[in-house]
Amino acid sequence: MSSNSPLIHVDCVPIPPLESLRQSWVELESRSSSSFFNSWTWIGPWLEHIPEKVERRLLRAAWSGRIVGLAVICSKTVRRARVVPSRTLFVHCTGEPELDELTVEHNRHLAEAGLERVVARAFADHLLQRNDWDELSFLGWSGDLWMNHGAELHLREGTGHSRPCRHVELGRLRRDGAKYVDQLSASVRYKIRRAIKEAEHHGEVQIETAGSTGEAMEFLSQLEQLHQKSWGTRGEPGSFANPTFKRFHEDFVRRESATGKVQLIRLNVGNHGVGYLYNMVHGGHVLQYQSGFDYEFSDSTSWRPGVICHTLAIEHYLSSGMETYDFLAGDQRYKKELSTASDELTWSTLQRPRFRFRLERLLRRFEGFIRRPSISTKGKLE
Repeated sequence: MSSNSPLIHVDCVPIPPLESLRQSWVELESRSSSSFFNSWTWIGPWLEHIPEKVERRLLRAAWSGRIVGLAVICSKTVRRARVVPSRTLFVHCTGEPELDELTVEHNRHLAEAGLERVVARAFADHLLQRNDWDELSFLGWSGDLWMNHGAELHLREGTGHSRPCRHVELGRLRRDGAKYVDQLSASVRYKIRRAIKEAEHHGEVQIETAGSTGEAMEFLSQLEQLHQKSWGTRGEPGSFANPTFKRFHEDFVRRESATGKVQLIRLNVGNHGVGYLYNMVHGGHVLQYQSGFDYEFSDSTSWRPGVICHTLAIEHYLSSGMETYDFLAGDQRYKKELSTASDELTWSTLQRPRFRFRLERLLRRFEGFIRRPSISTKGKLE
């Protein structure tokens, strides 16, 4: 199926052989301001790991004979309010919770620089000509390109939320000649000093980056063990309990650690590895994707291996010329304390005017009503 406008031609086709798609994607990527999660570095392995049962197609936009936009869409019927079916299209996600635990952030379609809005509108216009979907889902979305077109295209914003995405502006610090720790609050600076002093009681404190694929795989294994142990103490399974997550990242680190696009960092205290960071690097931006820390190494109340590890890693990346250190989405305390700036990512949907969505809203309101606590005449909860 295809659509035409005076400028843009859009079609939606089966996923081509990956080598052919790789060539087109990388070529367009060279003309875009892509994020890590819509670069071929991520998209290629992600497509390789999607099971055949997942329906996926390629949205492709062309202008004057050259490709100016690409996006992978997956389709799945989901149950809204556990009852209402919605034929949903997901951009660079599958709608399968086990697969989407890979957690795409800074998600968006790939477009030639300067044509992002034009391509977003052309993609939306094309999809509106199709009658095989009810809802568009945007997970970890960066920017509002699609949302801006919602009202004019008679699409309603459905369920959704935003989450802060905190980061350190390394490039600004370097241009200002400023030190990272000096940008933090006095209480956080004190916490960092105490944590490092406690660590130094046990030996020299330093970080190292895995220097080979074998070492990166070893660091990942140690990170996994510490990560799982930490979440286990909270009664939670931890990300690596998901076999899809574990398999994907073992393969991903194995293939990308030598390119520098994936970096595994270890925090050493004396001869002990007490913390690990799994970072992704793209266009001067460091994405702090996963971590694992040994919280039992010291029983001191000032022992904070995560604070030490992030602080030393940020200083390392500041001196090595990176532009940002991105903690990714979430409002955990350490992200608030160690960041110097913040923006937002959104998890939201655009819905067609369907009766089923009105029914869903009624069901949700009714469910909320029957769950309200009753109040006695004495003003006490019963």
